[in-house]
Amino acid sequence: MNGDKFISEKNFYIDERISNHQWDMRNFHYHNSFEIYYLVSGNRKMLVQDKVYELCPSDIVLLRPNILHRSMNSGVHSRINIVFDNLFLDNYFTKSASEYLTSCFDTEFIKLNNNENQQFLKIFSEIKNKHNSHLPCFVSLAKILELFINAKKRQETEFSTRIFLSNTSEKITSVIEYISKNYNIISSIDEIARYCYINKSYLCRLFKKETGLTVFEYLNLVKIYRSCELIRNTNDTIADIAIKCGFSSISYFSYTFKKLIGKTPLQFKKYNSAD
Repeated sequence: MNGDKFISEKNFYIDERISNHQWDMRNFHYHNSFEIYYLVSGNRKMLVQDKVYELCPSDIVLLRPNILHRSMNSGVHSRINIVFDNLFLDNYFTKSASEYLTSCFDTEFIKLNNNENQQFLKIFSEIKNKHNSHLPCFVSLAKILELFINAKKRQETEFSTRIFLSNTSEKITSVIEYISKNYNIISSIDEIARYCYINKSYLCRLFKKETGLTVFEYLNLVKIYRSCELIRNTNDTIADIAIKCGFSSISYFSYTFKKLIGKTPLQFKKYNSAD
């Protein structure tokens, strides 16, 4: 993997990177910054909280601070990351302007159309060649965010947002919806298969094929994501959260949490309390 962090200022940087090998970020992680992820070429799967996105060139993933995400196995691909934090916004924009510009982050996924993609690449080129431009970076960033706000509005009217794969079957969509609503009371994969009127073996094969995850992996992903929300936003004990999220034992909850997040629930709680 090689990359070029050609713009790096305090609280703001842009990273253009090419990956030429299989790569898997095993643990979920999050940043204290806003992140714009733009796929230039290739294909990639990204897990954002409890959703899976299959990305194609010109697709955008928008991540607010503290949003759990990780990448899945990818082949050769190139990407652009634009990262900035609230301090950068505070330095250049009023509170109302910052709230407006970051409203595009209310959605996690945007598929730019051809015109929007050309506009983005033009603005990006201005930033990349800032030494030949009279526009400061924050002006170019504002133009990009304004572009995304309009793309978000256009996308909402077209109902084109893709959660999971764009060609996810109705069967798998019903499974995802069932898990999302009942994650804390599901006792087995058999239960999911019965509810969705799908043969268990067929369900497991189809789910893995369309999402890249096993049904069990996705179920645990939803449970852990919900537990992170509770740890951040409530004063519940770790034991209570484990029960609320459908884990039968604290030890297995802690094991699964650390496997996905890279921290124990207690470490995660202390880290977020420090913020």
